[in-house]
Amino acid sequence: MKNRGESKASRLDCLERRNLMNSREVAPEELVQIGRAYAEAGFLSDAVDFWAMAEDKEGLQGLLIQIIDEGDFFLYRRIKKILNQPFDPSDLGRLAENAERLGKYAFAQQAQNLAASLAT
Repeated sequence: MKNRGESKASRLDCLERRNLMNSREVAPEELVQIGRAYAEAGFLSDAVDFWAMAEDKEGLQGLLIQIIDEGDFFLYRRIKKILNQPFDPSDLGRLAENAERLGKYAFAQQAQNLAASLAT
């Protein structure tokens, strides 16, 4: 596991990933590095997994901007839950617009519905 965070995220096979996710012996710094490698490789859900395990609130918070830009309602909701933060109607509006523009119509609708429910 030495220098694993510095290696390409794609080099982790599913068994190595599972073992890391289930290990209590992996240092938070290593988990942060692995999460960063996943984020840089575009595997945002995996990045969220590792940053959540490391309790890396800064990494998760920083990823929210990219998630909103990509219109990913699923990851937005997941990160907000991990961070124990309320949903932001302004963020949801931008997320819905971006999701619609990118053809992610289900995510756009979910974000619009949640924003509407917060307004009532």
